[in-house]
Amino acid sequence: MSKKIIIESKNGARNIVQSRQATNQSNLEEDKMVWQSIVDGNETHQLVSTIRSRIEKNHQYYGIATKEEITFKHIQKMAQTYLDADPWLQINYCRDSTRQSIDECVQTATLAHYLNDSFVNIANGQEVLYDGKIVSKKEAVKLNKKQVKSRSIDAVGKINNLEVKIFQKYAGVGGGVQTHQAVETQNWLDEAKKMKTEGVVYVAQLDGEEAESHIPQLRELCKDNKNIFVGNAEQIIDWLS
Repeated sequence: MSKKIIIESKNGARNIVQSRQATNQSNLEEDKMVWQSIVDGNETHQLVSTIRSRIEKNHQYYGIATKEEITFKHIQKMAQTYLDADPWLQINYCRDSTRQSIDECVQTATLAHYLNDSFVNIANGQEVLYDGKIVSKKEAVKLNKKQVKSRSIDAVGKINNLEVKIFQKYAGVGGGVQTHQAVETQNWLDEAKKMKTEGVVYVAQLDGEEAESHIPQLRELCKDNKNIFVGNAEQIIDWLS
């Protein structure tokens, strides 16, 4: 998957929007080549199953009685339809950058660009704040015997001999999912307040108009803890600097 990371300023939200757009355009150019290969007989590419699932959703509309009757010829026909479509439509059928975890990559790349290259994303579930300790998600679930409220740490870095643990969210507009993100951030901050490890700071990075609207109230939750900070990319860069 061809991610395009665009860092034009300290504005994390703007960088994410630009990177999403550039990645979608890159995805389209790559997927057009794959669509052509499917038309030419390539049955092994992962996009074959993606196209099949799209046909399955409306198989009767396509004149196919049951999902089991879908053949590779149907998939080839759909791939050719994509190729023949107007570019205004084609961009909607290629891989979607929002499903490629690009937002967190851009958020971390923005920090790395303006601070130092120690800032990197880490695998989901690798580090979780749990009851004053950092454990893996698997360990946290085992200790808690049920679902763990705190989400994983998304990125780490070092600055001025301090370790930095970062939780990241992007939300451009309001809605139910975005409200849930605010609750997830609050849960993460609640766990961060339990941490007593020296030489470590905890940062909640919230980029995008909707996400940033929650910063004031979330800061109130940890205003007495000097090792916790909530802000957008620019505010975090300035604070860590």
